[in-house]
Order: sequence, then C-alpha cells, then structure tokens
Amino acid sequence: MTDKKLFKYCFGCSPETLTKAVIITPFMEAGMFAAHGRIKERFKGKLYSGVKVETGGKEFCVVKCGIGSGPAGDAIMLIAESCAEEVVFLGSCGGLGELSLGDIVVGNSAFNGEGFSCYHDGSLLGKIFGDNGKLKGRSTGYTEKLKIFMKENNETVKYADVYTIGSLTAESKDFLSRIEKKGFSAVEMELSAVYTAAERTGMNAVGILFVSDLPLSAPLWSVMDAPAKEKCAHAKKKSIEIAVDFVTR
Repeated sequence: MTDKKLFKYCFGCSPETLTKAVIITPFMEAGMFAAHGRIKERFKGKLYSGVKVETGGKEFCVVKCGIGSGPAGDAIMLIAESCAEEVVFLGSCGGLGELSLGDIVVGNSAFNGEGFSCYHDGSLLGKIFGDNGKLKGRSTGYTEKLKIFMKENNETVKYADVYTIGSLTAESKDFLSRIEKKGFSAVEMELSAVYTAAERTGMNAVGILFVSDLPLSAPLWSVMDAPAKEKCAHAKKKSIEIAVDFVTR
C-alpha cells in the first residue's frame, strides 16, 4: 500500500480532507463538537472516524482514534501525510498526587510505559523506573503558545508529567503508588505515543486532559455521586472548549 492508500483505508477520506489543525481524541464523539461550529464533512475508515468543522471562517478536524497507544500513534503518523501541522490530543486521565477530579491538565511530558506484556510477564519491574530516556516531551514552542493562550483567556489548568500505561489491569494500587512517588501526577493510555509520533514526523503536538477519576481512592469503575458526575461533565465540556478555541485562535 502507498501512504495515500493506507490513509484512505484507515480514515475513509483522502489526506487532502484534513486541515492545518487537528484535534485527536480516543473516545469523544463528533456530536460533542457540533456546538462549536458547523460540521462540513464526516469521514469514517476502518480504524478512524471524524469530522471537519467550520467556525468563524476557520476550519479544524476532529479525529476519533480509539483507546490505546498504538492507534493514537499510528493516527499521528498518518495525519503527518496530510496538510496538518499541529495536533491537540484531547483525552482523560486518572489523577495522582495533588490533582483533583475535574482538573484540566496539560501534559508537560509523557513517560513511555506502553505495551501490555511487560506488565504481566515480569519484565517491567526494575527496568522501567528512572529511565529518563523514556520520557517523551511535548512540542515546547507549541505548548508555550498554549500557556500564553490559557493565561490570556484566564483559564485554570495544571501542568503535569504523565505516565502512559499499557494495560488497564496493571493499574494496581501498589503500581500507581510507585509512579506517584516518581513524580507522575496523571496516568492514561495514549499520550507518549502521540508525542513520539509528533517528534518523529515534525508535527507540533500538545495534550489536554481532564481528570476523570482518582485511581488510588475513587477509580473509574467506582460509583460516582451527583457532584462528582457534574465535575467530570463540566471538565469534559471545558476541555473541548479550550481545545477548539486554541486551534481556531
């Protein structure tokens, strides 16, 4: 397959469909962005789906990549074949340390803890921690633009080092406590792949996350009361608003 054929297979559209700025998300549906502009085009391939949105004379695309580092990283590698120059990853995370439910977080860096087998065959322990070479940084200049944008718009966000984990079932309290002690204040499943792919392809990338659960005290499968649900819903809505406003600034 040529890259264009692979792109068409995965996205259901040509690379020319995409815009300069792309929001990529593991789980948010296109309808969540309808309130922020007019949906001009929809596309759906074997792996990815999305929409092109116009607002205030500017266009951006939203791509749903699915959960996990592989699909997210491959999406960025393929998006780099289009005219896209900047990617905002929009997702959720479990909060550690001083993060609270509903906080909006920008990923300063993401630790490459990708892969399933290393968590369950014993090869991970004693090898992965403290390996600074596995820290994947965001696009510094692009993140600075986001920081300036946040300040100018009086947005309240927190900046964190994120741990990208390769297995949901590996999130034991013991393991989470260990990464918390190492200075990571958020855990999720895609961001290091996004930053790696962006670095490899020369794209600008930054990750915006909202804290959807507190895995050490109130994991995602625990029953939320009404105030907690309201916090999460507001944070999801706010993170979408920030991402859209930033890519159409």
